[in-house]
Amino acid sequence: MHTSIHLLKAMAIFVRVIEEGAMRRAAQSLGMTPAAVSQQIRHLETQLDTRLLHRSTRKLSLTEAGQAYFHHCQQMVQSAQEAEQALAAVRYQLAGEVRMTAPVGLAARQLPMALAPLLAQHPKLTLTLLASDECLNMVENRLDIAFRAGPLEDSTLVATPVCEFPSRLCASPSYLESHGTPETPEALEQHAFLVQSQTHRDGRLQLVHSTLGQRRVRITPKIQTNNLQVVHRFACQGLGLAVLPDHEASNALERGELLPVLPGWQLSGLPFFMVTPDRHRTEKVEAVIAAVKRYFLASTGAREPE
Repeated sequence: MHTSIHLLKAMAIFVRVIEEGAMRRAAQSLGMTPAAVSQQIRHLETQLDTRLLHRSTRKLSLTEAGQAYFHHCQQMVQSAQEAEQALAAVRYQLAGEVRMTAPVGLAARQLPMALAPLLAQHPKLTLTLLASDECLNMVENRLDIAFRAGPLEDSTLVATPVCEFPSRLCASPSYLESHGTPETPEALEQHAFLVQSQTHRDGRLQLVHSTLGQRRVRITPKIQTNNLQVVHRFACQGLGLAVLPDHEASNALERGELLPVLPGWQLSGLPFFMVTPDRHRTEKVEAVIAAVKRYFLASTGAREPE
């Protein structure tokens, strides 16, 4: 016999009636009318083609078939309660595995510092981190979280803005000595660029000046890569201009390996997202998102997303 949702509901009501000893008390505990409870029991008996209860004006009693059926219905209700408890344990406790992917540089440098306190505080929480500069398929890899930087492509995935990284336009002293230092945004169109492919898909760069307004210029990539550290290294080797987040460029700028270009102009920030398969996130996933956001806003000079 096919068991429908309606039949399962009637079975649970049947159990409550027997446990309460009367339809009126069962109805009260279930937030239903006595007539609705009675109708559910009659429907159940009709579906089973079996009388389950002896009815009298004083009390209800189980038939022989009802006694056997009640035992199994009671087990069903207990299993449903245990399933709900197991789900709550997974959803609301910081225990079990969180699977995520992040770009190689982020996975190797910032994420350990961002997540170490959370993992130390919750010893039953485990992490599987797939370091990859490719956009891994979240379903195929059973991923809970994916870290993404730059504009996102249209997707059914749910993106949560984490922060926005201030960015710098910079180049090595050797490149500027050989190719000249651009003095205006328009001059950038004559220079070679080293770009992270995910963040400069449209081939344009937007700059803002406090008094001169906005400029949007076309750039010519000499090297495109999906790894920000590769952009950094090629820039230090004098192969072109690079747009780097402040936290990526700051040490090289302090050491003089890179120099700021058009320092009076501000670049659009680099948006940073956490992507999840759906909006129904467990507490452990929410905790990871909160920990990463807290770290980036406190330790990298990142800004709250607009």
